[in-house]
Amino acid sequence: MNLEDLDAVLEEITVDELYKGDDLDLHRIFYHFAKSGRVTLDAALYLVRRANEYFDDEPNVLELKGPATLFGDIHGQYFDLAETIMKLPPPEISDCWLFLGDYVDRGTFGVEVTLYLFALKAFYPDSVFLLRGNHECRHLTTNYNFKQECVDKYSEELWEAIMEAFDSLPLAATVDMGDGYVFFCVHGGISPSLSSLDDVNDINRRVELPQTGGMCDLLWSDPIDEGSSRGLNSDELVEWKDVDYVKNEERGAGYVYGHKAVMKFLNDNSFCSIIRAHDVQREGYSELFMHTGRDLPVVVTLFSAPNYCSYYGNLAAILRLENGSETVPKIVYTQYSAFDPKNFLACLVDNMDNTDNTDNTDNTDNTDNTDNTDNTDNKGEKEIDQLRTSLRIKPLDLSKVKPTSDNNSNGALKAPRKQSTCKWLAAKEKKQREQGLLKSPSKADFRKLKEDHKREEKIPMPKEGEVEY
Repeated sequence: MNLEDLDAVLEEITVDELYKGDDLDLHRIFYHFAKSGRVTLDAALYLVRRANEYFDDEPNVLELKGPATLFGDIHGQYFDLAETIMKLPPPEISDCWLFLGDYVDRGTFGVEVTLYLFALKAFYPDSVFLLRGNHECRHLTTNYNFKQECVDKYSEELWEAIMEAFDSLPLAATVDMGDGYVFFCVHGGISPSLSSLDDVNDINRRVELPQTGGMCDLLWSDPIDEGSSRGLNSDELVEWKDVDYVKNEERGAGYVYGHKAVMKFLNDNSFCSIIRAHDVQREGYSELFMHTGRDLPVVVTLFSAPNYCSYYGNLAAILRLENGSETVPKIVYTQYSAFDPKNFLACLVDNMDNTDNTDNTDNTDNTDNTDNTDNTDNKGEKEIDQLRTSLRIKPLDLSKVKPTSDNNSNGALKAPRKQSTCKWLAAKEKKQREQGLLKSPSKADFRKLKEDHKREEKIPMPKEGEVEY
């Protein structure tokens, strides 16, 4: 198969064609979206409703057991999500996958991200879990690009169905790693009106995201910037640690929660850490210890959309909660850069060459022989092979994915960064380009870029009854 053959295979997939036997054909859905293929409107609506049946049965707070793999914001970047998933063992082997929200807007493949995650949920209902982010609402998807993306690719009917499913998404989760180590996972953060999990479970979540209140705070709030404590003397540091909740003026919704609020919430609920998403990170993640001296960070921020908005130049990350050698669990981060979709597509097409052969041998009686060979340290490789077998995916040949800039320090490949729309950064990049020194923004520039971007794109939350959809 080559790129010229794609037109012959990009016909819309029907509801019946979503299945292979009695199960959803995740392989076909995965590759079809990676080739910019579409499903019929009926098939799209079917996937939404199948997933929503599971969301609707779940509580506001999921109670999960570790180990677990967590994903931060994705924001419509399907190719980056697909490349990441190809490297992971399936959730039925690696226990659960937990997505922390913000699947849509900004990126242009929000429909594909949503439908594929919904297909994953329908296929692995007890191993794949999705939380709601602040972008999973009618207001933001109307003001950003997801509603228009749905209309352009399918219809407004699909957008409405997805919004109903988003209304049903759980609001938070706990991951119990044993020995008293329990992580609280949420999109944004904590709230002054929610002191316990019972308070969160009492929320009526099946509504459009409100402009105020506990539900809003869970999805919109941010932790205090730990950098704001640098250079403080001992008396000033005491005052810094006494910060509870402050209105989040930068976002226009939710709160900024400080050291005092975080420690009270963790101690009152016997949690060890908060893991959240919601905020782009230069390295894909950040850890806040808030001067506690703990082995584990009290707040982790995770962001899984590399080169966000095509000009941040940031790495992305996922994290794995694992049992450590001692009783303290380990937080293991995997960082990655963005891929050029065209190169990635070419690699995907090449990797599909033996798909038919894999399909023909998929039902043979080789399971016992494979199991008998699992007596070495190759268990991780075996699990990855099992994923590729279940999805009919060949190992990704990175040698055929051409980097479009120099490799970074950890060997990850970077996609080209579009020229920044931010004027001051664009001018700086122009000078660097002329000198042959173009690189990702410095930490100081990245912080300023985040502040400028939030200020430019800040959308006031609507008052009740003010906006009709």
